[in-house]
Amino acid sequence: MLSQTTINQISFQTQLGVLTGRIRSNLDVEIGSTLFYNIRRSVIHEEKTEDLVQLIQFLREGNQKRIIVHDPNGTLESITIIDNDILNTNYASDIAIMDDTAMTNMYGSPIEAIIVVDQEDHSQLLGYSVLSNKSEDGFSSFFKDYSTLNAPHFRIIVVDRLEAQYNALEEHFPDTYIVFCLVHIRRDLLSYFKSDDDVIIGFDDMRKNPLRSFEYLDFLTRRKEELKGQAGYRCLEILINRCEHWLPLLVIQHGFYF
Repeated sequence: MLSQTTINQISFQTQLGVLTGRIRSNLDVEIGSTLFYNIRRSVIHEEKTEDLVQLIQFLREGNQKRIIVHDPNGTLESITIIDNDILNTNYASDIAIMDDTAMTNMYGSPIEAIIVVDQEDHSQLLGYSVLSNKSEDGFSSFFKDYSTLNAPHFRIIVVDRLEAQYNALEEHFPDTYIVFCLVHIRRDLLSYFKSDDDVIIGFDDMRKNPLRSFEYLDFLTRRKEELKGQAGYRCLEILINRCEHWLPLLVIQHGFYF
């Protein structure tokens, strides 16, 4: 059992930023990783909170970003940040791409980013939000904040087909044309069909030859009927029902293609 002195030293060296392996060797301690982390947990949490508070204060005092923070009872729920310079460009309301993390950031929360495309086809980060979660309410809170910060709605927005995200977008951006990312669609299809399956082969062919879009859609409709009660049925059903959001020929008619 560790002495209080050793526990205090672990906490102190954590505050100094000493790496975990070095702390173990410095103090010559041999304990399980779970117990070791539990000792360090409060220090790590305090440092994250302090860093976040400093970041929020820095952004609020400057004039480069617009920011909304939701922290009821002092507990961070969400943050939305918009870049003023990008917001004031003529491409900020044209084509946007939404991307998110799988909670791999230091705060353990999902981050949703809005990326716009400038005149030279370069990606520019317009804004982002640390979400409370990836539910429809979480996305809705972000989109409400976005509008509250007087940011414009987009002509076209590209998303990855997450149901909660899609529903929130339809509610808050009713005049924006939503496009499903073909890379994500193909990745989803590969979850149910092998790479040599006609579903995948036909999808790749359709991307190269958009004029075959409706031919491929008809094929999916027939294939879906063959899959009733099997894996992949629901995936194809959603794609067919929402074909206006991804079928190349229809997307091109809205002035956009990947």
